[in-house]
Amino acid sequence: MFTKSYYVTRTLGLCGGLAIALLLRGVPVAQGAIIVGNTGTSGNLDSVDAGNESGSFSFDNNGEFLVVTMAGASNDNSVPTVNAANISVTFNSVALTLAGFQQRSNDQIAGVWYLTNPAVGEFTLSLNFNQNAFTGDATTGDWQFGAISLSNVNESDPIAGLLTTNSGTADQTITPQTPGEINSGDFLAVGIGTTGNHTANHYQTVSTLQTDFYSEDPASPYSSIYQVLTAADIDGLGSVLLDEVGNTIGTSQATVGVVFNVVPEPTSVVLLSMGFAMLIYRPKSSRRG
Repeated sequence: MFTKSYYVTRTLGLCGGLAIALLLRGVPVAQGAIIVGNTGTSGNLDSVDAGNESGSFSFDNNGEFLVVTMAGASNDNSVPTVNAANISVTFNSVALTLAGFQQRSNDQIAGVWYLTNPAVGEFTLSLNFNQNAFTGDATTGDWQFGAISLSNVNESDPIAGLLTTNSGTADQTITPQTPGEINSGDFLAVGIGTTGNHTANHYQTVSTLQTDFYSEDPASPYSSIYQVLTAADIDGLGSVLLDEVGNTIGTSQATVGVVFNVVPEPTSVVLLSMGFAMLIYRPKSSRRG
């Protein structure tokens, strides 16, 4: 018969193998959550008839990570082709990184940017198209941008999922960039440029816990939402569903949605270490009888 030490070794080996298998297969391990700090917006900005389009406002950052969303629209087809690479977004004169940008025809635009380790305190946040972004009547072109201070973001791998689309009358799905990368506690930021009648947020998550960050309707409608994701917001495939809501008859839009990664909890590292330790540990066993 087997001694007690044999059964201990066998159990530890099985547990260690299971722990490693769960981690390597992308099964989410218990994590913390991204923390939302201060938020602020430029307010609605009327487009200029000609010349360079830009805006700025003073923002008090109290986080370790900064996200900026932008959305705009025109009802007279007056948005020329916008080169996303030309758009300059800076905080305290430090340039942000573009996460995603979308333009639909000559009606709507939306974008999301981010900055790691931004200066803490009150500084100027600026967005400069470095071109004429609305060439028609200024009263029919509107846009806005806003900033969100975050903490507990995985700065070495900040983006878990990205959506850029021009579809405006259907639900949308943000899929993970790698399997299992979108988890509860991640942060969702969405910019939406729309034409036609719509409700302010236009999209909602399954948990309906999204925050309506800013919006303008109905003449030149646009909006932005954000949320710290819950387990209910993530489907069996590890994706986030954006549920289209409101009156979208005749509506089209440009949408950018970005999911930012939360920092993995130390328990993930501990679990992996324990798994290998369990596999390696082999107390001396003997068989009696």
